Amino acid sequence: MIAGLPTAVVASGDSRLAAMLLNPVVRLGFPDLPPHWRTTTIRFRCGRPAGFQPGPWMVRSVRGAWGRTLKSFRRAGGDEAWQGFFCEHAIIGRNHVPKPYVLAVEARVDELIVVMTLFGRADYWRDTVIETMATALERGIGIAENSPLLKRWRVLDWHWTCDPSFVASSPRSDILMTFETPLKMGSSEVHQPRLQDSIKGLVARIAGLARWMGIEVDHRPKELAVLCDRIRVHALPERQAIDGFMKFTGGADRIETPVVGTTAPVVLEGIPPEIWPVLALGTTCLIGGHVVYGFGRYRI
Repeated sequence: MIAGLPTAVVASGDSRLAAMLLNPVVRLGFPDLPPHWRTTTIRFRCGRPAGFQPGPWMVRSVRGAWGRTLKSFRRAGGDEAWQGFFCEHAIIGRNHVPKPYVLAVEARVDELIVVMTLFGRADYWRDTVIETMATALERGIGIAENSPLLKRWRVLDWHWTCDPSFVASSPRSDILMTFETPLKMGSSEVHQPRLQDSIKGLVARIAGLARWMGIEVDHRPKELAVLCDRIRVHALPERQAIDGFMKFTGGADRIETPVVGTTAPVVLEGIPPEIWPVLALGTTCLIGGHVVYGFGRYRI
């Protein structure tokens, strides 16, 4: 560990995975990261059940059903895969190393598309993911928010692809971000959340995911935070409640309030070159809060 980089410690979870995450084989800066950004994408095409009502709840329901199936999976690699995808293993600075996947669900007229993206060495569990996800879909998942009725998401076909690198375009100082799923920013009742702070979180997220690729990102969080603050944000709209998602505060009193987010486009100007790779790679791994539920998927 060189001076200025965040410290790393073991969290609860699989000690072997923690050892892998805490002992990267190479150190790179953000500009050199895209050629080494390895992802595996698994895509399931399913029949759309009768009465299906799409909404932000879809990823949460699929994730829950898959997690339960994976936890009960007793073949070789099953327990380790569940640990890898659902437990915490290491802390870098003040942040847990992110879980090495994102999940998306797209509702079409007569089909449902479920897409799982695995990062780096998580592709070791690819076959386990395919079998357990297909099993979960076939066993049945909800058809509407908070509906107790489960219906089979019949798997019509599936395939997977591996991208050993990410091709980033030349740095751009001005971009338009369009969101495919809600962006959840900080939840402060006093200060209006800033997209610049979400980008700072994305810096830490990408540095953490790089550990799954055997890479320690040579970055200075404080210096990059200053650069993020220089980005000018235009047309960030008012946030709205996201159907089916609530947060609880107040300890024993349990005050229930809606989770809020936005899907409206936003313009970023004056992006420093050092931040461009972060925003480019973020299109693969999402930004903001609730990313495990598919929030924060964007295009630039």
